[in-house]
Amino acid sequence: MNAPSDAALLIGLDSHGLAVARALASRGVPVYAIERDPRLPGVASRHLTGHFPVTDFSEEHLLPALRDTRAALKAHRHVVLFPMNDRQVGIVARHIGELSTLYRISWADAAATVLRLQRKDSLDDASRTQGLQYPRSVVLERAEDLRAVTGFRLPVILKPVMPLSSFKTHVVHSLDEARAFVAGKLSDLPILCQEYIEGGDDALFFGELLLDHGRPLFGMTGRKLLSHPPGQGQATVAETHANAEVLRLTAQFFAGSDLSGPAALELKRDPQGGFWVIEPTIGRTEFLVELCIAAGFNQPWMEFELACARPVEPPERLTDRVWYDTEREPLAYLRLSRQHRSLAPRGKAPVFPYWGHGDLRPWLRAMGHAIRMRWFRLWGR
Repeated sequence: MNAPSDAALLIGLDSHGLAVARALASRGVPVYAIERDPRLPGVASRHLTGHFPVTDFSEEHLLPALRDTRAALKAHRHVVLFPMNDRQVGIVARHIGELSTLYRISWADAAATVLRLQRKDSLDDASRTQGLQYPRSVVLERAEDLRAVTGFRLPVILKPVMPLSSFKTHVVHSLDEARAFVAGKLSDLPILCQEYIEGGDDALFFGELLLDHGRPLFGMTGRKLLSHPPGQGQATVAETHANAEVLRLTAQFFAGSDLSGPAALELKRDPQGGFWVIEPTIGRTEFLVELCIAAGFNQPWMEFELACARPVEPPERLTDRVWYDTEREPLAYLRLSRQHRSLAPRGKAPVFPYWGHGDLRPWLRAMGHAIRMRWFRLWGR
């Protein structure tokens, strides 16, 4: 009789979830997912062992779905849980007592740290305690608190303290502009107001680690080439970029913590060459995890090994890649190819969502969706 196997359960099957599923399946892991939309391209992947429906990813519906799904997967000895966004990480962290009895969670011992670092109002102390620079900031609990911004160097950038609010970032160039914006975002309070570090997309760097109680088991670095909004938002094009200082600062930020599993730190380089903390990502892999995987850093697999208390196998070497989020920037690859007159812009092989891995159905479904959306836009005119 075969011994019970270990499996993985993903919360969500967007392009991020699909990248994680493929990375795990490539190492022989049975991969399941909870997903509310059966039409997503990722649901069609041949690398998926099975998927379970959920009404939505709210706490009210996700928790019962996680309980029911674990019961359905009782044939597996261990099931490692992989949340895909900060809201899901928060739900798992708040219910770690129950969920850690059902699932293997790489950072289960550090749930309180995860919840603390998810709040942007904790990052000033966290950065300075670890000896890193953090931009001058104030937390706006009420619109009237903007008075405290008097004396700040303009422009300033506004960020919601809690993850996945109605906006990610917003840059304003005057206090009047800040007042008008905050007045329309009262439901997102508290909001962090911070001096903006000058620099474009190519000034945004990131370090990616796999931690074992604060100790790096492996790491790599990269930088953004395009983001949305420009210079302050989520990466739409990113590349591997070896930078020893970024790797050192990333490890320094998490040093001495109880964090395990994937951890990342975004840094911005100012015109004088100094690095400033923007934000960490903890409790999950980043949306651009496919860049790490394609480069040779199979972060999901290493997290799986760690969560199952197996010896973690680091990669022997990394290869250079450029990742294109063609869902948000469909023409980015074509623009860079024309600019560099090469099918491998910047001398690095391209990586795309959905394409490759001997897994055609997600790509076909994604292309069909893109064509329909384009048709509806044209027809609507």
